[in-house]
Amino acid sequence: MDLGSVLGLVAVVLSVLNTALLFVLILKSSAASNEASQGAIREEARVSREEAAQAARQLREEVASRLETVSSALTSALGELGTVPASQLQVVVTQLREFSNANVSQSEALRGTVEAQLRTIQESNERRLEQMQQTVDEKLQGTLDRRLCASRHRTYETSTLIRRTPRTSALCSCPLRAYM
Repeated sequence: MDLGSVLGLVAVVLSVLNTALLFVLILKSSAASNEASQGAIREEARVSREEAAQAARQLREEVASRLETVSSALTSALGELGTVPASQLQVVVTQLREFSNANVSQSEALRGTVEAQLRTIQESNERRLEQMQQTVDEKLQGTLDRRLCASRHRTYETSTLIRRTPRTSALCSCPLRAYM
């Protein structure tokens, strides 16, 4: 399995995990208050960024480890070349330079690929978070509107009942309407 496949697999796994966690968060946030859901969304985004940073860190460590392995192999090969004639040594030096240049260009290409994938993951997470925030806001607004309407209705019913009920004075048991 080459490094590009591993990177692709890591990106897919992170995306699936992010999607699953975001879905769970959406389900939980519909019952929570706006502030609590925003905090949870921010926490999920922070965790997602940390996971992506951890994956990138592991990838950099793997690349550095492979480069160290190649470097030590080249050093040992050069040590063994001490007995080889100068013309053969020049050929080997040329090949080593070409190999080194190829490694540098591959490392730069790999870095560019990793950075592009991380940007894609971050943008995807930001879009999902915006969608979740919009959904939460819509649900909270709907709940607020329903509760406000119910409260107004109860207030109206209560005021209607109060208007219909005969009033009495605290000093006597007769209705206040008789004195008004």
